[in-house]
Amino acid sequence: MFDELSNPRVWKYIADALVWGLKNRERASTPGDSLVKEILTRNERAVIIGLALGYVMRQRTGEKCVDKELAYADHYLQARLMVAYLGPPGKGLVQTVVVGYEAKKKVYEALGILDHLQSDKQCPQPVSPDSTSILWGTLGAEHGEGDFLAELKKDARACWKKLFEIGPELLQRLPRSPLLLPVRL
Repeated sequence: MFDELSNPRVWKYIADALVWGLKNRERASTPGDSLVKEILTRNERAVIIGLALGYVMRQRTGEKCVDKELAYADHYLQARLMVAYLGPPGKGLVQTVVVGYEAKKKVYEALGILDHLQSDKQCPQPVSPDSTSILWGTLGAEHGEGDFLAELKKDARACWKKLFEIGPELLQRLPRSPLLLPVRL
């Protein structure tokens, strides 16, 4: 159904960027920055995706400004990063932004002012809008939800483990009360 999402060049850009992000994740941490440390411990996957996005964005210069596959990788990682941080409640919002951005590009292109959407000094204008970009962005949002939930599962697993480790000791410290005794029918 979505043959556009099986493009090996886009997947290579994404994979190379994620590998780079994984290898360079310690660069995201600055000594003494408690916010960065909190984000790193709370959602390491999102940090790696953010580094991967930066890697892809730095490649989009010169002749690569018009590289559609690189733009698709950028859109995928942008959406994946946002949902990896925001979680499931943010997925619909991010997917709406993906569609809205492409619609806005379509209008600006029709008006001949697509260059007004220049987001940085690297490229004179975004690549022309198309529905494949929407597919990549919405797929990134789907995968970002998985990243968020995987981190949550990891945190929940650690929390439950700690709870079971201290549970018996905690029960011994609680005052004896008939309310804490098991009910027998």
